[in-house]
Amino acid sequence: MKPTPFDKYWADKANWKWSCFYCCKDDLRVIVPKKPAWAGRTLNFAHTKSYWYLLWTFVLPFAPVLLLDKMDQTLWIILYLCIIIGVVVFYYVADVRAE
Repeated sequence: MKPTPFDKYWADKANWKWSCFYCCKDDLRVIVPKKPAWAGRTLNFAHTKSYWYLLWTFVLPFAPVLLLDKMDQTLWIILYLCIIIGVVVFYYVADVRAE
């Protein structure tokens, strides 16, 4: 991973609540590496966008369940796969823009 100008905020312990929630308004990234960095990504809860990302992460996968009784099973599987792919792409695009 390339160093960014925001790494100094990420390294500051004052920006980590309970050592697991990142909250820094000066860091413009919404999705940041976890501590330790090899553990994946987390959200920067200082930005309202992160709450929308969190909401959509939980809402989108359950949308097909609500439509299940109104749709054919094959169509439901296709819709569910499209939503999962959409969530993955959503996080990838947000992560690329942050760097």
